[in-house]
Amino acid sequence: CTCVLSTCQYLSCVVHCPPEMFSVIPYAGKALSELPEDVLHEILQYLDSGSLRCLAATNHRLRNLCFKNFASSAMVHIKWTKSETGNWSEKCFVWEFSKSQRKIDEWNNESTLPLTNHLHECEFNIIKKYDAEKIALPYCIAQD
Repeated sequence: CTCVLSTCQYLSCVVHCPPEMFSVIPYAGKALSELPEDVLHEILQYLDSGSLRCLAATNHRLRNLCFKNFASSAMVHIKWTKSETGNWSEKCFVWEFSKSQRKIDEWNNESTLPLTNHLHECEFNIIKKYDAEKIALPYCIAQD
């Protein structure tokens, strides 16, 4: 049994391509993308975000169907590009499904919790109200 490994740009990973077996197992049924839209919707509602991502990568019809019916499961993120000078800049915004294989119930940023906890307990974190006091502000002198 031989197989082919190839790189999938959309999924950013290596995928396994099994050998073609059409001559061994003849199939006269319809392809998944040829099914009616309401039947596909019933099937797709049971898929997780990672599976929707893979299905959306197969063809334009399935991609449009996935994003039309399951837009709330998709996310938008920024693609970055590195210039010749070494600086990074925004290339475009990408709307796609997560690579996660299970449902994401809640988004949170764990990296800020230690700092937040420290600021609540820190003895140097003293809040001072400046209601009526005048506050000296730094200023710049324009140079000609």
